[in-house]
This record gives sequence, structure tokens and C-alpha cells, in this order.
Amino acid sequence: MFAMGTDVSLAVDRGSEQVVVRMKIPSPRSRKQPTADLKAVTWSILDGDVGYMKVPVLPGLLGLDVARTIDEAMQKLASCERFILDLRGHVGGGLGVLRLMSHLTPDRIPIGYTVTRKRAESGYDKTALPMLDRLPTNLANPLAIASMAIKFIGRDSSVALFSEGLGPKKWHGHAAILVNEHTISAGEMVAAFASENHLATIVGSETAGRLIPGSGVKVGEGYMLVMPKAEYRTWSGQRFEGHGVQPDVRVPWSADQQLGDLSDQLVAACARVWTCSF
Repeated sequence: MFAMGTDVSLAVDRGSEQVVVRMKIPSPRSRKQPTADLKAVTWSILDGDVGYMKVPVLPGLLGLDVARTIDEAMQKLASCERFILDLRGHVGGGLGVLRLMSHLTPDRIPIGYTVTRKRAESGYDKTALPMLDRLPTNLANPLAIASMAIKFIGRDSSVALFSEGLGPKKWHGHAAILVNEHTISAGEMVAAFASENHLATIVGSETAGRLIPGSGVKVGEGYMLVMPKAEYRTWSGQRFEGHGVQPDVRVPWSADQQLGDLSDQLVAACARVWTCSF
């Protein structure tokens, strides 16, 4: 573990040689959320016309800006007939996850739902929960925020998620999602949705099992108390808190199995998108 905002020395073994390098650990973007600023979405086209997109974080409560960036990436990769979504190390985020999941299917289908303790104890019908099935990215942010606020602010936070129905893509049916033990929260929602609906092959290792939405308060001495405020379930009722999403193809990361710039996990994902068809 390295403290954020510090300089450290790392000893790196390269065969029989050991190299010492200095590394600056970035300062946190805020004291509430001690993570460094990450580039939310990056993409490229790999050999074999395989579209590749990495999403380590989904910033913003409503996620309007990151949703537009995801759309831009998808447009750049529109000609690809195969696709890999890299969610290894994904640290979570806001409602931009809806846009990410929506691109995985051409149809408008149920994803899952959150339910508060109050709603769970009083009884509920998941099909009658308030529905979130569209991010208003066609509007300027102030108008989009106002439209979302009118619908959801001040109400019980139990909500049903549906994909947006964004239409078919050339790579649908030939997709893989990379996950590992550091994939949490929104990343696990994406993996669970894809697995439950057979939208992509999950490759890597079991995710962290940290899916419950919560809020926190400072309690002093640098600590924060985080309390759960709702539970997330997939549409079929699966829960992943405490145990993560299981990969279809288990490929643990290993330093000994790195192949140039490609990890063994990425190599396995490339192999899957050339063979799988849903």
C-alpha cells in the first residue's frame, strides 16, 4: 500500500537485473473520494479489427459527460466486428454506467434494480419501481440535470434500470469483458448484466463483490464511516455483495505470462471474441 501524495522507490526485477525507480503517487482529487484523476474512457483498435475500450471510472453522479465520451468511443469503433471492454481495476461511478450497459445490447431490456431497506420492508414489485431507461445527453447539462431532478430528487432511491435501446452494432455477439479482483461497484453491474443476458464472455478473475450503494461521513483521525443505503440486484434477483461476478473464462493475472504489451488476460479475451457467438 502506498499513501497518496507521496514519493516512493520501487525495485523492479527484470530477469537477473534489478532496477530502482522513483514514482510519484498522485494526490487524491478530494478527501471524500481518495482516488487520483483517471482518464475515464480510452479506446483503440487492436490487430484483427478488434475494438478495445478501457473504462476505469465513471465520474459524475449523473454521468452525462462520460456517457457522451462513451458514445464517441463507440462511434470510433463502429467498424469493428469484435469488441473487448476492459473493466479491470474499475473503481465505480455514477449513472454513466447505464450508457455503458446500453451499448452492449441493441434492445431495450431490464438490467436490474436498487431497493432501499424501507421499500424492501414495506414490500415492492420491481416492475412498478420508478424507471430509469434514458440519460438525457441530448440536452445541455443544466436542462438534463433539471429533467432528472424532477423525476427522482426527494423520492425513495429504489429504481429499476432498463437499457436505452441504442440499436445494433457490428460486434454484438462477439464481445468480451475483462474483469479482475479490483473491479468493483458499477463495473460489477456491467459484468453481471452482460453475463446474465449472454451479451459478452467474462474473462479474468472474480470481481470484488462490492456493489451496495452507500454514503459516508467523516468520523475523525482520517477515517470515514460508510453506511449502505440500498441494495442492487440484477433483474433475475442475483446479488453480488460479498462475492463477485464469476468469469466465464478464468485467467489470473501473472507477471510471468506477460506477452510484450499484451497481458495473458487480454490475449484470452481476443481469442474469445473470435470464437464466441451469442
